Amino acid sequence: MIDEEYSKRGVLELSGNKLIFSVSKGFLRKKKVIVKEISLSDIIDVEYSNAKLTISWMGAYTFREVFVAEKEKQEELNKLANLLEETLRKLKEEAKIKERRKEELERKIKEKLEKTIKIYLKAEETINALFGILRCLASRAEWNRAEDYLKKFLDNAKSLQKLTSDLNMDLKKISLVVRGHYRQETLDEAYGILSDLYNYLFGKKISEQNKELENIHPNPEDLKDVILANYMLNDIVLGAIVEDSNIQKEIDHFLGLLEKINNNKVMEIEVSKIKEAMNRLFTEGEKEDVLEHLKKALTIRSVNVYLSNRAVGH
Repeated sequence: MIDEEYSKRGVLELSGNKLIFSVSKGFLRKKKVIVKEISLSDIIDVEYSNAKLTISWMGAYTFREVFVAEKEKQEELNKLANLLEETLRKLKEEAKIKERRKEELERKIKEKLEKTIKIYLKAEETINALFGILRCLASRAEWNRAEDYLKKFLDNAKSLQKLTSDLNMDLKKISLVVRGHYRQETLDEAYGILSDLYNYLFGKKISEQNKELENIHPNPEDLKDVILANYMLNDIVLGAIVEDSNIQKEIDHFLGLLEKINNNKVMEIEVSKIKEAMNRLFTEGEKEDVLEHLKKALTIRSVNVYLSNRAVGH
């Protein structure tokens, strides 16, 4: 074979996923030196006619290599050209299959991520409603408000159970005790469901189901931090109502978790403003307003909005 550009005689061969042109040098021409090496993935076009093989390929620029066969090598070059075209065709087909598989995997991951976010969003609303019931019974029992929160809890809990077939919550019992105005039984049921929900959301089962989401954000671990912050915030407000002596320690842990969420870029939180809002918890009559303000800042819906905006910014 002759490389037309350099007028060099040598051997053109297909080796693995590379097209290699080499020449013989040295004493008795026993030393093989590679002059040109083209990766098949870089080849744009192949033309073969009149014992001339033309290869167009992409490197830093678009290159064109022409190899000419001497008369006794023409059949050999023809076979090589056919093999090269067949190999390139198979590689293109494999690349298409790989791309389709990648797209299918991305679609499944996206669907799973969307479902996971829906689960945590409904869980968040369910948790807020349960804590609402608890706050209504923290000092003087406010059963009318407790029943309003019960309705919110039931709506969200039913939606959550439709999304999670393996999550069981006894909705009938808490409905009976709230509507019957049984204070202690209501407290026991609400705390029991909160505990079961916590164990479900933070247990191994849901993490194992979402292994492929580890490198995508928000993933279950990101959402767990936001849910945990939600639990802690509700508990702090409840503690402020009953004047819990350990509330400052809980506030410090809560603010530390917010810093972690902020640093992980899961959502954007102005921690200094939240600190200011937390100070208002101890002002009579402002606890519920502060809670609503902080819940809006920490909702999983805010995680979605933040990440969507960040993606658009890219």
